[in-house]
Amino acid sequence: MQRLGYCQEVAQVPDFNLTIHMHNVLIYTIKILDISVSLHVCWAKKKVQEIVKMHLQEKPPAFTPEVTIREFEPGDEISFRRLNEEWIERYFRIEPKEAAMLANPRSTILDPGGKIFFALIDGKRVGCCALRRMSDCEFEVAKMAVTRDFQGAGIGRKLLHTIIEAGRALGARRLYLETNHILTPAIRLYESMGFRHLPPERIVPSEYVRADVYMELFLL
Repeated sequence: MQRLGYCQEVAQVPDFNLTIHMHNVLIYTIKILDISVSLHVCWAKKKVQEIVKMHLQEKPPAFTPEVTIREFEPGDEISFRRLNEEWIERYFRIEPKEAAMLANPRSTILDPGGKIFFALIDGKRVGCCALRRMSDCEFEVAKMAVTRDFQGAGIGRKLLHTIIEAGRALGARRLYLETNHILTPAIRLYESMGFRHLPPERIVPSEYVRADVYMELFLL
């Protein structure tokens, strides 16, 4: 019988074949691990880039500006119109009732016994709110606006607090307001200041097409 070569003899040894198999498995495992590590490094690098980008895009920490509240003065008409048109035209459209109010706040709000207050920062008018007389003991909170750059700084709360106290000083027993359900931050502010939603049976149809939220606050 012809003698087998050395390599053929070794190839027939079970332990040797097992060793070769284990060696191949090890190489294959190392390649998989290498790919896995590379993927994780790429993922980690991407996440770091995203975090850095996010922080670069973040605005500087918000500061609490010094806000001054004062009543309407001659010359405030333009600011009253501008502040209100800014938010109304962003979400809705100017309706006939408010067009007259914005065009002449003195004859529509002040002369009948109402009030208008402005919020100022460094002398700049950044917010406003009106108190419109409905009857001797009822007033409507209307035309509250805070310019977009200063929203979230508590200016609306200061204005609303001033309006409530002004209503109380005028002898109001009830403050009333109308708004729209999409103005969630404003609704939450009203609720936090004690305003409550009117039940359906007490709602009187509004002159505003967009009005679908009705609230009131009773003053003791």
